Amino acid sequence: MEFGQRASIELEIFDQEGNYVTKMDYLKGYELFRNKLIIHTEILSSEFMEFIYSKKAALENDFENSLQQEKVDTYLVDGVSKKCKLVARTYVRDKDFCLDREMMYEIPKATINTDILLSGNYQSCSSYTIEFDLSSFNDQGHIFKIHFKKGV
Repeated sequence: MEFGQRASIELEIFDQEGNYVTKMDYLKGYELFRNKLIIHTEILSSEFMEFIYSKKAALENDFENSLQQEKVDTYLVDGVSKKCKLVARTYVRDKDFCLDREMMYEIPKATINTDILLSGNYQSCSSYTIEFDLSSFNDQGHIFKIHFKKGV
């Protein structure tokens, strides 16, 4: 089988126990190396922010209340990495049959680097760059699995 990838990925994030956290399906691009996944996106969900950062409790006194006239959500960036599991889905074009097939990366052991890079300019939307460090999940040193959905 020969194939070429024709789309970016949709990334599903799960906590260390395998519970669903969020889906990032508006990625501008990504790079997947042996032990690193780097994604580029313009959108961060509140579920993702709550997963990787601590959410500050409601205002506690009149002083803090006077500083903020409107309700806000505040996230505390602590620099602590967060362990997770990832599933990345994309489509590839099967050269032999000229059909699209779903391809999935299964990443059982990853860590989100909470140092998120925000870059922007006046000509386009700001973009976030997020890095995931990938670790082996078994004694053989395997980092991730690649699954292809069988063709018709």
